[in-house]
Amino acid sequence: MFLVTGDSVTHTEDHWARRSHWAGGRRQLTFHLVFDGTGMAHATAPVRHAIDRVEALDAVPPPWLHLTLTPIGFTDEVDPDAAAAVAADVFEGVAPTGSLYFDTVLLGSEGVLLPPQRADWLDALVQRQRDAVDRHLGAREWGAFHPHVSLAYANRAAPITDVAGALADPAREASGVEVRPTLAHLEQTCADHLYSWRVLRTTG
Repeated sequence: MFLVTGDSVTHTEDHWARRSHWAGGRRQLTFHLVFDGTGMAHATAPVRHAIDRVEALDAVPPPWLHLTLTPIGFTDEVDPDAAAAVAADVFEGVAPTGSLYFDTVLLGSEGVLLPPQRADWLDALVQRQRDAVDRHLGAREWGAFHPHVSLAYANRAAPITDVAGALADPAREASGVEVRPTLAHLEQTCADHLYSWRVLRTTG
């Protein structure tokens, strides 16, 4: 895989410092792409093993690797019937997910990312989800969609050159990988420097 650094990134910063809104075991309804099987875990193993030796990074265990799509809202803030209607709209007649190809490790300020090559089906899926949220929960201001899978989150400030030095050789050893993820509707939590979830519905 190729190793690149995000524009103007000189140091990592604590990803978890701005996650106080998850305190108290709050749960968020959201859509992710999740990865079954061993393809993603096997291809990224050299990088993930190197991440384990970098104190400034919290590695994401293979079962929790995901590509974030569209949040619906926290369960204490959204009407459950409206949230259910969003999910129903998204899954009703939705086309099967296509494949995604990953060949780049991106060092960002808050972690180590795998951005996929762009895929039209993914952009269309995200737009479908956003339209459903707007229809049932009110219009939102949506930002640009930057799809990625996080291999690790930064837990402190560290020179990005140090992180790059630790991951450069392992990234070269890692193979590009093509995977076909599963669309999942989840109830997600964030605790102990880990995002985890309960699956509510999938396309599988």
